[in-house]
Amino acid sequence: MIKGVISGSPSVNVSGGYMSYPSFSMNSNNPVIGMMRFNTYNRCTEVFDGSSWYTMTAAEPMVSLTASAETAIAWATRKMDEEAEWKKLAEISPAVAIALENLNKAKEQLRVIAHLSREHENSI
Repeated sequence: MIKGVISGSPSVNVSGGYMSYPSFSMNSNNPVIGMMRFNTYNRCTEVFDGSSWYTMTAAEPMVSLTASAETAIAWATRKMDEEAEWKKLAEISPAVAIALENLNKAKEQLRVIAHLSREHENSI
């Protein structure tokens, strides 16, 4: 069961995955060994051992992102927003459309040159 997510990022979403126990008053009649309940008085999950109710203790897992993961997600989000803005501007501005086309061509040329350069380095 995941009870909480620690992150300043809106990029983590946890849903579903809960456990539900029956809720009884302190004077539950006829419990059986292994029966579990949520005690509304002390707000704890309890298990019956045949003679007494025992409070269950457990650590709750926490989900978080490392600082570098949060930085990477923030960078990727900024880049996506920037590219979406450029694409929208390109629809109304021919100059932006041309610049964006030139940028995409330059990126493809860079990919080809980098690939050829790596191949050359590996063959030496």
